This record gives sequence, structure tokens and C-alpha cells, in this order.
Amino acid sequence: MNTQVCDKCKETLALASFDKSGESYRHICKSCRYNRTKELREKRALKNENKVVYKKDKKCDTCNETKPIIEFNRRLVNKDGVSSTCRICYSKNRKMVSKITPVVNLPEKTCNTCGTLKSISEFRKTKKSADGHFHKCIACLKPRVWNKEKQKLSEKKYCERNKEKLKEKWKRDGQKLHRIIKSRLSNRIKDALKAIFLRKDNKTMSYLGCSHPFLKKWFQFLFLEGMSWDNIGEWHIDHVTPCASYDLTKEEDITQCFSWKNIRPCWQKENLEKGSQIIPEVVREHESKVNEFLNNPLLNPSGDREGGAK
Repeated sequence: MNTQVCDKCKETLALASFDKSGESYRHICKSCRYNRTKELREKRALKNENKVVYKKDKKCDTCNETKPIIEFNRRLVNKDGVSSTCRICYSKNRKMVSKITPVVNLPEKTCNTCGTLKSISEFRKTKKSADGHFHKCIACLKPRVWNKEKQKLSEKKYCERNKEKLKEKWKRDGQKLHRIIKSRLSNRIKDALKAIFLRKDNKTMSYLGCSHPFLKKWFQFLFLEGMSWDNIGEWHIDHVTPCASYDLTKEEDITQCFSWKNIRPCWQKENLEKGSQIIPEVVREHESKVNEFLNNPLLNPSGDREGGAK
């Protein structure tokens, strides 16, 4: 007997559509099991979305070492909302999986999307799967690729037809430079808070404690030789005292960490070499620059010492 009835969908399917359990086959087909697991994961993820993790440490299932909770990625489908594998082990596993060459040669496979048992030639090849093929068949992959290309083409046509309209919009939103700086600072704040499972609740400039014109003057005051707004990609926005040095669960530390007084333009190479180190000479020099900037009426003629958060 090469067929079996699924207890869930009540359909008669080939045995290849069922997972093995010992010497026999499971009573629910692969497609129904996949849909049930997906539904349970979505429910658990929704339940854990706003869950606050109170653990300080956790044991990694791979290396069996107890590490701080910030060394684990957020994973909403888990009961505690945190991955069971630390970031270092997760990265190593990903690299090993990408190097594995699949040796399994299956004649048929069930598509996870449409649930149909198809010939293995109906699936694209990939090294990231145990059997060497995608879990979705070519027919189910095609609509996604087509829609993506269609969306890109539609956006391109819209931009060509509405150049003047888009220019006015960009002008209303502010200069491109303003958006770049604000976006980079906003993402940095989000990442730092997300690492300890907190959310960014305020506007970016509220965290900085100043306005954008004030911040622009501050950066220009600190520019080194060769720095300009035209080569913003070549220099980074550096936190003089690294974010890792603060306890971001405290409001006072959040204010000090993200304040404009703790950021400076820094060459990419220097910033990467510095990492999360605290360099006393750099901190002292930066503090003197802050005082010089605030006490110079030519740099801040309005007398607005911190520009006002906007």
C-alpha cells in the first residue's frame, strides 16, 4: 500500500507526503504539519511581541556556556522570547551550513506552499537545504519574483513621471543630508535599545537634546581635514563613550549616551579600530571641544546652548 489518508485534511496521499515515525508513517501529512506549526509559531510570536525579558543570563544550547542575555538574538517564537543559541554559535552554524554540499538525491518532494508532491526537477537547487533544493516549488516562487520586478518597474516609472512633484516633497521633508544624519542616528539608537530588548519611544532629536541645525554646526565644528558633507559615507558618527559602557535600562544613562555631547564625526578606519573601547585622551579632548563650542558666540550666536529638541 503506497497511499495513506491524512487525519487532518482527510485526503488520500502518497506515503512520500508523510514523515516517518520509526518504522511506520505519521498520520498527518507534511503539508498539514507545516501549516499547524506555522500557526502555532505565529500565535506564540504575537503573544511574546511585547514581552519584556527579565533574565540577565542564559545558557547557550550549543557551547553550553552561560552568557549575558544581550549575547542572544531576539526570537519571539521561543517561550522566553530569546534564541536558545548565542550569537557567536549562531554565526558559526550559519557559516558551516553554507559550506555543506547536499548529497541527498530525492526523486520527489512536497512543496511547503502549495502542499503538492512534485518531481524534484520542479524545485530550484540551493546549498542551504539538506536535500539540496528549495522548499518551495518553481511555480510558487515565480509570483513572488514577478511581483518584485513589477513593483520596481512601477516605482521607476512613477519617479520619471513625477520628478517635479518628488523634488517638492524632498524639499518639504528637508535636505537629503538632514535625512541621512537623522536616519543613521535613529538606527543606531534603535539597535542599541533593541540589544537589551527595549524600544525607541521618543523622536531622535529628543534623545540628542538638540535641533538639527545645531547638530549640523556641531559636526562642522569637529570636522577634521578632508571631512565634508559630500563624503559622509567615508566618516562615521562615533559615540565618544561607547553605548556598551552605559546601562541603557536607566533613563539617566540613556540621556548621557545619546546626547549630542557624546557624538562626533570620526574617520571610518579609526572608528572600527576603536570599537567599544573608552580612550581617556579622546574623552578629555572631546569634553574640551564641547566647552569651547558652547562658549563661542560666533558658533552659537543665538545663545541657544542646546538648540532645542525638535
